[in-house]
Order: sequence, then structure tokens, then C-alpha cells
Amino acid sequence: MSSTPRYTPAPLLPPPPLHWGTGPTPTPPSDLATGAGDPHSGASGGERTGTSWREGGMANAMRTQRLQVRASGGLSGLGGRQKPELQAKPLQDRFATPVVVAGAAGNMGRAVVRAVSQARGLQLVGAVDVRAVGEDSGKYAGCQEETGLPIVDDVLVVLGSAAQQERPCVYVDFSAPDAAFENSKHAMAFGLRPVVGTRGLTNKQISKLSEMADKSSLGCVVAPSFSIGLALLQQAAQSAAFHYKYAEIVESLSDIEATRPSLDALETANSISGLGRIFNAGEGGGDSFWDMPSVSTEGGPGEGAVVGDGVRVHSLRSRGKLSTLEMLFSSPHETYTIKAESLSYDAFAPGVLLAIRKVVGLKGFVYGIEIMI
Repeated sequence: MSSTPRYTPAPLLPPPPLHWGTGPTPTPPSDLATGAGDPHSGASGGERTGTSWREGGMANAMRTQRLQVRASGGLSGLGGRQKPELQAKPLQDRFATPVVVAGAAGNMGRAVVRAVSQARGLQLVGAVDVRAVGEDSGKYAGCQEETGLPIVDDVLVVLGSAAQQERPCVYVDFSAPDAAFENSKHAMAFGLRPVVGTRGLTNKQISKLSEMADKSSLGCVVAPSFSIGLALLQQAAQSAAFHYKYAEIVESLSDIEATRPSLDALETANSISGLGRIFNAGEGGGDSFWDMPSVSTEGGPGEGAVVGDGVRVHSLRSRGKLSTLEMLFSSPHETYTIKAESLSYDAFAPGVLLAIRKVVGLKGFVYGIEIMI
């Protein structure tokens, strides 16, 4: 009687190790590899089953992930407390432009935080100030919702975190002049594009920022004012300057503006100077501006200061409005008046948003927002 040969299956090979994410394949520890000490393995030392291998690989991968988080600075060494300012905040929209705001606790800084938080295509990823440290930047700025970003006082940490973003990041500064200059240089060193609205920068500091931006081919915008209305006023004034002999500026300022005339008035007067015309030169019986003894750089009573090519500037004090500037042109038979009025700090936010969107595509330095409109 012949016997039927019995089929003996080939021994099962252990399944290949699992890959977790894009990192290297985790190597199971010796206790998990042998099954020793694993209550779910069902095997003694030297034996290894598919179940124990998979569970061991998963436990090891979780352990490796925790180590990577600690090494990357996601957890601090003080009780495992999270430090969100040390990590780049992931963009909710991968096409959004990340923005860091310095001076976030000031009047203009809070206005910029509100504007960026509500703007489409922009996302706030950092807020820096020496005041209100630890406060939520959105709540402190008066936003309807919290941003989840606390105000911190270490600008280098925030710049280093923002530099990790996939999209080009913009650094907006409305802090003190010296701090704005130094921090803008640091921002360009990290690859960020500065938008500086801080007043008081010297010509030497502005020239240095211009040189750095041109050498690094990074966009950089420095503007004495982000009022779109004022920029349009200056453009219209340049067109009108060729048709009128007399030009005067009347501005009304709040107590916050310390200098008289203001920087806005000086910039406006200089914008229509150098055009080959001397304004207000036909008064007092003189044949030219230089023959007018009553007009000087100091200005006589009621005449105001003279700026540029004879433009008179009259500065008034008003506590009811933030700033008002009127440009008055006149001829013997006609007058032409242009007026720009800012009622709150939010009036400058659209100009800041315009500069943020434009600076990403720039390859050098730009002074003012007039050419962007």
C-alpha cells in the first residue's frame, strides 16, 4: 500500500519592518526584537512573531518621534512645557505669505496684527515686543479671535522660526528706530523681507538697508507713511506743481506727532521740489523767491516754515483727529486744494498690506509706497 506524500508548507518569513513617515527604518530594541518582556508576544526569548514585531516597531517609532520632538526644541527642559515661539507655526494655507510683526503691542503694531489676521493670503506667524510679553497677539490687538501666537521679546528666536517657513516671509517693523534698523538687518540675514514703518531712521541707516537689500536681492520697503490717501495726494501734487505759482501746506496734527512740521509735510513739500520751479516767488514786490526777505527757513509770524523750493508749511495742533494734510495750489484766478485725512491708525493698514504683498516680488530696496500704487 503506497503512502500519499504529505505537503509541508514552507516556514513563514518574518514580515518586513514597517516604515514610519520618511525617516529611517526604526531598529527595534533588543528586548522587543527577541520578544522578551513583551506580554503580547506570546513567545519566549529567541522567538519572534509577526505581532510582536509590528507592535515593537510601532512602540519604537513613537519613542523615536518623541526624541525628535525634544531634539528640535518643541519641548523645553523645564517640565516639558511647550514653547510655541521656538517652532515655525504651520501655515493654514500653504499659499499664504507668512508675516512677523515687531512692535506688535504698539498702536500701529496692533493695527497691523488686526489687518494681517483678517487679510486673505496672509498669515501671522510671529509677534515681537518688549511689552505685553506672553499675551496672545490677537487678543491684545483686539481681534475677534485669538491667534494662538504669544507676544515674545526675543526677535532672533522668532526670525529663526519664521525662516523655516516654505513660503517667503515678510518682517514688518513698527518699533523704535535703532531697534528697527538692527532687527531689519537680522531679518534680511535670515532671508526675510523687511517692511519698515518706523520713523526716525537716519539717512545712513536707510542707505545701509538699501545696500543690504540690493546685494542680497531681497525686497525691502522703508516708508515714512503708509497712508494711501497721502500717497495719492503727493502724486496729484506733482502733476499740479507745473501749473501753479503758489503752493502751501496746512496740516493738523495730534499731540502724538512731536515734530513740527511733520515728516508727512516735509515729504510732500520735497515731492514737488526739484522740478525747476520756485513757489511763492511773486509776493512782496520781489521778482524772485530769493528777493523775499519775509520768507525764510525759520518762517515769520503766520507764514509757516519754508521747505524745498519755497513751499510754505503751516502746522496746527488738533486733538480730535490723528492727522490731516491739505495741499493748496493757487494762481491769480484759481485755487486747487487736495486733502488727505487719517482718522485712526487703521487708516494706514491698507498701505501696510499693500507693501507686504509687493515686497515679496521685489529684488531690492524701495523707499515709500507711492510707486506701488
